[in-house]
Amino acid sequence: MIILKLIRPWMFMFLRLSALALLFALVAGCGLVETTAQRATVAISSPQNGSQFQEGQDVVIQSVAADGKAVRIELQVDNKTVRVDPVAVGQFNLSQTWKATLGTHKLSVRVYDANNVASDFVEIAIVVSPVVELPNPPVVPPPGAPNAPNPLTPTLAPQAINPPIITPLPLAPSSSPTAASAPDIYVTAIRTDPLVPTTGIPIAFNVTFLNTTNGNRGITWRIAIFKVGGSANSLGDTPIMNNDVPLGTQEIKSGIWQSPKECLLLLANVFLVDSSNKQRLGSLLKTDRSGPFQFNFQTCS
Repeated sequence: MIILKLIRPWMFMFLRLSALALLFALVAGCGLVETTAQRATVAISSPQNGSQFQEGQDVVIQSVAADGKAVRIELQVDNKTVRVDPVAVGQFNLSQTWKATLGTHKLSVRVYDANNVASDFVEIAIVVSPVVELPNPPVVPPPGAPNAPNPLTPTLAPQAINPPIITPLPLAPSSSPTAASAPDIYVTAIRTDPLVPTTGIPIAFNVTFLNTTNGNRGITWRIAIFKVGGSANSLGDTPIMNNDVPLGTQEIKSGIWQSPKECLLLLANVFLVDSSNKQRLGSLLKTDRSGPFQFNFQTCS
C-alpha cells in the first residue's frame, strides 16, 4: 500500500504530460497540413525549356493555375520581377508578355493566393539571339547591257537593269516542297548541355538530325564555334564523331568543347568531315536548303 501511494502521483503526472504532448502533436500536424494544402500551384505550359527567340521579339509566357486559388501572378527574368498581374476568379490559363533582350535568360513564375501565400517558383531557360540582316546583293547588269546608264535617259536605266536581277537572285528561300524534301541529312535543332552555358566550362551540343534519304546514313561530323561578328576562324571544334543516322529524326550529343573565359555571343555550325584527312567538307543545311543551320548562344558567368 505504501508503494502504491508513492507511485500513484507520478503515474498521474506522466499520463497528463503524455496526453498534452499528443494533443500538441495533433494540433501542429493539422496546422501543417492545412497550411500546405492552402498553397496555390502554377506550371509554365509555354514556351518550352530551351526555346530560342530573336532580340526584340515578344515572348508570351503561358501559365496554368489549375487549382483556381491564384489571385495574382508574378513573372521574374533572371531573378528580377518584371511583371505582377491580377488573376480573375476561376481563371486557370494565365498569359504574360516580355520583350526579349540579347542573351540566355531564366524565366520564373509564381502565384499568390487570397492569403498572400506564395507558391514555389517554376522556371525555364530561353536563348535570345541577335537579329541577322542579310546584305542586299550587288546590282549586276544583264548580258549585253551597257556598263553605265545612258545619260540622256537616266530614268530608263533602272528599268532595264532591275527586272532580270529579281528572278535569278531571290533573297527569300524557295518554298518548293521538292527542295525541302530532297533526300539528304539536315540539322533541325541544336541545344547546349548545360542548357545555360557559362565561361570556362566544358560544353556539349545536342544536335537533332533529319534523314530524308532511303535508309540509314553514316556520317563523320564535328561542330565548329565562331564569334558572332568576328573573323572566319573558329574558336575551336568539338572532337570528330562517327554516327549512323536512321531515317527520320535522331538527337545525337557531340563531344566536349571548352568555352572561353570571357562573355561572348557565339554561333555553332555542324560540319561534315573527311574521315581520311579530318578536314571540314561543308556545313549541314536547314531543311528548306536556304543555308547552313546556325545556332546562336552566349557564354556568360
